[in-house]
Amino acid sequence: MSRVTSISAGIGVLVLAVLQAACVVPMPEDAIFEDDATQLQIRSIQSREYEVTDRIRVMRAVIATLLDLDFVIDEADSDLGVITATRMSGYLLSATVVVTEKDDAHLQVRARLQTGWTPLAGTAVYELHASNTVPDETYREFFNSLGKNLFVTSLWNPLP
Repeated sequence: MSRVTSISAGIGVLVLAVLQAACVVPMPEDAIFEDDATQLQIRSIQSREYEVTDRIRVMRAVIATLLDLDFVIDEADSDLGVITATRMSGYLLSATVVVTEKDDAHLQVRARLQTGWTPLAGTAVYELHASNTVPDETYREFFNSLGKNLFVTSLWNPLP
């Protein structure tokens, strides 16, 4: 009977330890609100509008830009306007780019870059290796390259 009691006591201690550990781990809801940047600031960093009406041309330019920046295209859906890509040179970086119609004369491109589970948008410059994030300059680099690719494709395929 003492063996059953010691097993029950061991299980009880294990359950208490697991419950205590669960209380210490921050909940994902708390992590959402830790960033000082507002959603509007983050969206402005992640989005650009272009005076182009051909969504397929913009998606091709996005794919070319991602390839130029050493990404591997994971998936592209022209119906939804979504492109996902991964870059593994130096550090893991994932990109999700969505191309949507803003109005009759403009398309909006929104890119979301992240390492692991940490979004890269923010207002401060971060140490890459210390916190696994990069500065907002990564978004500027992406959109500058995208603008150049859109310009080059407009030279080769002018709109009617």
